[in-house]
Amino acid sequence: MEPSEQKHEEKVKAVSVDDECFYIDLQCGLRLSGPRLVSVPLSEAENLASPRNAALRQEWEAAPAFECAGE
Repeated sequence: MEPSEQKHEEKVKAVSVDDECFYIDLQCGLRLSGPRLVSVPLSEAENLASPRNAALRQEWEAAPAFECAGE
């Protein structure tokens, strides 16, 4: 019997973003984070995203914001 491999998007548990950083929580317990490199304000970014990404962005904005590790 072959082990079933999850699809890429099923490995992500949660995504959140604030004005300076983004955070990706994985199912395995790891958290990836990094600086936002786009200088578009979150309120304007929704208008630039595809409909699917716009829905995700609303969820990200509702997620709790965390401080960047370097600050």
